[in-house]
Amino acid sequence: MECACKNSDIAFLLDVTGSPDDAPKIQRFLAYLVNDSFVIGPSDVNIAIISFIPEIDGHMTLDKGDLYPDVSAAILTVNVHNGTSFESQTYNALDLAKTVFLSPQHVQGGRLNASKIAVVLTTGLDDTFCTTVQKALAAKQQGIEVYAIGVGNKTSQLLELKAIVSPPAHTHAFHVESFDELRELAEVFFKALCS
Repeated sequence: MECACKNSDIAFLLDVTGSPDDAPKIQRFLAYLVNDSFVIGPSDVNIAIISFIPEIDGHMTLDKGDLYPDVSAAILTVNVHNGTSFESQTYNALDLAKTVFLSPQHVQGGRLNASKIAVVLTTGLDDTFCTTVQKALAAKQQGIEVYAIGVGNKTSQLLELKAIVSPPAHTHAFHVESFDELRELAEVFFKALCS
C-alpha cells in the first residue's frame, strides 16, 4: 500500500497509561504504519514519536525522522507506564506539537514546506478537556491536521475526541476498547490519514 501523504511531517503524540504489556501493542501499530504503509524519506514522510507520560520523551523528532532504521529503532523505545496518578497530557502534547515538534522554526520541528499532521494516541481527556480543546484549536489554526485515537473507557465518548480533531471528525477521530485492537485499526487509520 503506498502512502498518498507525500511530503508530510507526522508527529505521533503518545499520552497513554496502562500496563507495560501494552507497549508492544503500540510498537506494532507504529511499526505497521512505518514499515508497511508510509514511504519514509527526505521528500516523503518524516516521523516524530513523542511520549508525554510520565514526562516528555522525544523517541524520534522530525530533524532525525527521515530514515527507516532510525524510526524503527525509536519505535522500540516506546513504553507504557502504570498508574492512575498520571493526569492526561494531551493538551501539553498539542501545545508542544504547535510550538516545537511541528514548528519549522524550531530545530526539531520539521520541514518548512511539508504538511503537518499530529496523531494523538490517548487513554484519557477527562480532567483537561477544555484546555485540550483550546490547544487543539490553536494547533489547527496554525495549519496542523489533528487526528486522535482514544484507547479505553475514558475516551469512549467520541464527542470529546471529535472536539479536538480536524474536520471531518468521522475520518479523524477513532476509538478502540483496548490496546489489543490497535493493530486491527492500523489499516483503517492509514487509509483515513493518507486518502
